[in-house]
Amino acid sequence: MNEELKKLFEIKEIDSKDKIYKIDYPKHWLIRLGIPVVIFFLIWQASVGANLDILFLKLSASSIVLFVTSLLLIIETISLRQTKVTELRNINYFLLTIYIFGFIIFTFFSIALANF
Repeated sequence: MNEELKKLFEIKEIDSKDKIYKIDYPKHWLIRLGIPVVIFFLIWQASVGANLDILFLKLSASSIVLFVTSLLLIIETISLRQTKVTELRNINYFLLTIYIFGFIIFTFFSIALANF
């Protein structure tokens, strides 16, 4: 584009190297860990009874929450991979390993309790 037109329309070229991402790591951790923890607290405090059926429902609901949270983190990790934000992407990989491990444990106990 012509330099005169750039000055006339006040068009500024931005290099991808000049972009500075302001990353708030504690906020990222708090949101990614805090929301599932609050949901787990609400699920496990919903009923106080010690019935096995209620325990099965709580384990099943917890595994569904972990599955949905893992899917959302996978989507976010893919978008972070495209924007080349490696720090947040690595945090999401770490959280994914925690959530997937928890999902496997909750699902295993749900199946074991259902067959009990």
